[in-house]
Amino acid sequence: MKKVAVFLLPLLLVALSAHAADVDVVHALSSVGCQVHEASLCDLVADAVREASGAPISLLPAGTFREMNLRAGTTKSEEILKSVLYPDDQIVLMSITGRQLTRALERSVRINPQKNLGFLQVSGVAFSFDPNGPKNARVKSVQVGDQPLKEDQAYLVATTESLADGAQGYFSVWEKVKPSSTGQTIARTLTWFLAKHDKLDYSGNDRITIAGH
Repeated sequence: MKKVAVFLLPLLLVALSAHAADVDVVHALSSVGCQVHEASLCDLVADAVREASGAPISLLPAGTFREMNLRAGTTKSEEILKSVLYPDDQIVLMSITGRQLTRALERSVRINPQKNLGFLQVSGVAFSFDPNGPKNARVKSVQVGDQPLKEDQAYLVATTESLADGAQGYFSVWEKVKPSSTGQTIARTLTWFLAKHDKLDYSGNDRITIAGH
């Protein structure tokens, strides 16, 4: 874990949070349908949480987001922040096994294509699933970064405090996991991320795919 980045980040985030930066959105962004499938605006927020925390993976439940569209062009960072329903949600870090990560993804897609507030938007992870597959066997492949997931390996994950505490039924996946606080909120990590990246291109949605498509 990048401890230096985590400890220095609060001061930087406080300094940046007072300024609404202009952001160049290359392609339209959307969080519409985030309870069913990957959404570009959610990819952006998940990337912000992962990068700011120093973790290789971030997981955010669909219940984190407000469904909205953003047109391509120049916009203010505060407009992107509107996509987050609970901007003061705390970001925490937790260590889980690859087996637990797969179980979490299975829970994410368990009722797909029905809407699910617990559907996970991801960063640092790519997976495919079959919505018609049997219970607990819908996930067909998982990659972490550019490597296949290893079930017995420990992975550091950044997520919301509520999800780490077991919201949306995820207590059944990581009930004994003890998360640690980063001292940051989604709003602050996203503000920091947008100040770093003045051009955003989220045209390719390929983190969550349907097997065989």
